[in-house]
Formats: sequence, structure tokens, C-alpha cells
Amino acid sequence: MQSSSGLQQHQLIEHVLYASVPEATYPLLLERLKGICDKFEELFDHEATYMLMQYSSNSSAMMSLKLKRSCLANQLKNAWLMKYQGMNDNIRDKTKPTITRTIINVATNRGAPRFLEDMGFRLDFHVVTRGIVFVKDNFRVTVSRIFKVDDPTKETYAEKDLSLLSKNWLIEASCAAPSNIPQDEIGEELKTFVDHMKPLVSMEKIEAR
Repeated sequence: MQSSSGLQQHQLIEHVLYASVPEATYPLLLERLKGICDKFEELFDHEATYMLMQYSSNSSAMMSLKLKRSCLANQLKNAWLMKYQGMNDNIRDKTKPTITRTIINVATNRGAPRFLEDMGFRLDFHVVTRGIVFVKDNFRVTVSRIFKVDDPTKETYAEKDLSLLSKNWLIEASCAAPSNIPQDEIGEELKTFVDHMKPLVSMEKIEAR
């Protein structure tokens, strides 16, 4: 079993803001992000969320774990990344500029889905996200669309396998930092950075699944 100090090394506080834009705004937003970011890369990920009901003597709670892997041709042999994502905090706190949540990322192997099922987890839903990830220092901005796919076991997906859920583009801006350092300044820095996307898009604290 991993020690508590070992877990703390992997535990991060993630700051997040969200928005969405219509197709007409998409080309202008890409040009703006290319101007303010250091680099960008293609995104083509398969994401699956697994749930487990936990019971105690007088209550029950649902635990979720997320698995993510790339479907890009040059990364198909990559393993799943497992992510624990805690509850969203600060959504209604107007003094805090971003949503914050505890996350733990763990690199796994290609047998991760079967492992979770053997542990009692059930697949809740799975989607494919396609778009672009922009990076500036420790900030990440993802511009993507979400697609429904029927078969969660396929290694990759062709265009015919993808069913678009919304024509709008989802924007997620995030920054993660160790949990043992002050967080307020990090949130302010992320908010200042995403304000460079105005007036094309205004990033907000939105409860996203």
C-alpha cells in the first residue's frame, strides 16, 4: 500500500474555468489562442467514467474514476490514464476566481477497464473528445467537441463511428498545482490569462460533469 506521503506527491489542486462558443467564433478563437500560447497539439481522446456505490453503516456515496487514452494513430499503444477527481469547490464563492478540485492522476496499463470492473465499478458513460489543446507555461486551454460512440472497446474510431452531441465548441481552461502550496494566487493567474480571450469568450465557473 502506498504511504500517505507518497499519495500527497501525486495529489494536485486543479483550477478550472469553462465556456462554449458557436462555430462562427471558432476560427477567431483559434487565432487568438495561437497568439497567446506557446504551443498546441491535436486532441483525440476516448474518455470513460466508472462509478462505484460505497456503503457505510448509515449512508452511501458514489465514487467515480475517469479513464482517458489517446486515439491518435501514433499513440494507440499508450496506456490509460486514471484520474480521481474530487468535488468541485468555490462554484458559488464570488471571492474565488476559479473552480478548484482535488485530483490524482495515475498512469495505468491497457487492462485498466477490466481492473475497475473486477473491483465492482460499472461504466457510467464514455465519449470521444476531438479538438486542440493549447499550452502556455502551466496553463492548458482545450477547445473541443464531444462525440457519442457506441462501442467502448474499440482501439480507435473512424468518422462514421462518431455522433456529434453539440455543434458548439467546449472551452476548458485549467492549471494544476501541488496541494501543499497557497492556491489563491494560482487561481488569480489563470483568470488573468483567460481574460485575454475576451471578448470572444468569457470563461466562467460552471458545474461540468
